[in-house]
Amino acid sequence: MYIATTIRRYRAVKEVAKIKMCVGITAYYQVMLICQVRVILVFS
Repeated sequence: MYIATTIRRYRAVKEVAKIKMCVGITAYYQVMLICQVRVILVFS
């Protein structure tokens, strides 16, 4: 019983970590795109 609960909790935590990572990567790329657009606008 205890082991099953631990495994279930571990899977939930792993899922949340995966979602957080995806959100973090998406946010990072959006910031990078904004910076690239600004650089292009400055130099054009």
